[in-house]
Amino acid sequence: MRKFHGHAEIIFTRIYTPSAKYKSLPFCIESFSHFVVDERYSVERADLNCYIVLYSIKGEGVLEYRGSEYQVGENQVIFIDSRFYHKYRSANGGKWEFYFMLISGVGVQAYYDILFSERYYALAFFDNNIIKKFIDTMLYLDGKHSHQFELWACRQINDFLIQLSFLNSEYANFDFVEVLEYIEKNLDKKLSIDELAEVCKMSKFHFIRRFKKVYSETPYGYITRVKVNRAKTLLSSTDRTVDKIAVLVGFNDTNTFIRAFKKYTGETPLRYRDSNISHM
Repeated sequence: MRKFHGHAEIIFTRIYTPSAKYKSLPFCIESFSHFVVDERYSVERADLNCYIVLYSIKGEGVLEYRGSEYQVGENQVIFIDSRFYHKYRSANGGKWEFYFMLISGVGVQAYYDILFSERYYALAFFDNNIIKKFIDTMLYLDGKHSHQFELWACRQINDFLIQLSFLNSEYANFDFVEVLEYIEKNLDKKLSIDELAEVCKMSKFHFIRRFKKVYSETPYGYITRVKVNRAKTLLSSTDRTVDKIAVLVGFNDTNTFIRAFKKYTGETPLRYRDSNISHM
């Protein structure tokens, strides 16, 4: 299903069909374009087997997606799985200017899941020079007609999505600087969520929700993973017993420690030590 309304002025557009040689790359470019659309413009569809990245340059738009509506202002990005029903349109009766990109590949889903763990699909973009540099680079590479264009495009998309992820979480991370330092300093203790929420000056519910959005895992999962990391260092660099290491990383008993270690590493502490003994 596809419906289009209104008028779009195309500043530039590039459309590609991934070659057999590079089709298995983690990121493939299907198209990228620059549009200026009128106040009547809208697109409604649900049948593209790829992902849409839309960067709003001037004016405002509205995105309808996954049961919610999002305002898309200047320097904001929408990143959606176009297999699901979606609609985006001009807002407030004015023109809307944006860059539009279709990407595919097995690696896109991972970034999509990281960025949208809480199903909020419009992101503030704090440095518009990054997207301008990305577009300029893509146009330059396209103009070179290189037989390795798709390989270069894969790298550019990967770098862009990494930067988008970092920028989106830059200010969110600031909220948790103190609590992460607190966790590091108290790994030998059993830390409670109430205790960590107090460090952040947040309610318990808000702390859990915000932490999971930023780090894509629960506070408890993060703490356990950090404890396992510390245990791996101790196992590979000291001759302390497993029982002693369990205490040093804040587990009440050795069996609980072993189960947690195996869950995160796929092997027991002793087997990990045996396979990493050369580092001691």
